[in-house]
Amino acid sequence: IYKFTYDLWKGTVFYLEAIYILQEFHGKMFIKCCYMRLNTSHVLFLSSTSRASILVADNNSMTIEFYKGRGAADPSAEEGWHLFEIEKKDLLN
Repeated sequence: IYKFTYDLWKGTVFYLEAIYILQEFHGKMFIKCCYMRLNTSHVLFLSSTSRASILVADNNSMTIEFYKGRGAADPSAEEGWHLFEIEKKDLLN
């Protein structure tokens, strides 16, 4: 679910993939529990992480507001950054 990447200007970055939560668990504070667990674990502290990058679907307003409430910025909206994916078959062409 997570990995470490490297930003040339910022250093080590903690990258968290989107997590799918079943409908019956929506609003049950699952994301908050995961977030708090990461913050209280030594994963971020020991890795000398400069920031966390979190992938969230644009229709997931509850999670977006949760992360924004904790100081998260959305560079795709604020700085014009976009995430592009190229499938392996297309890379080989």
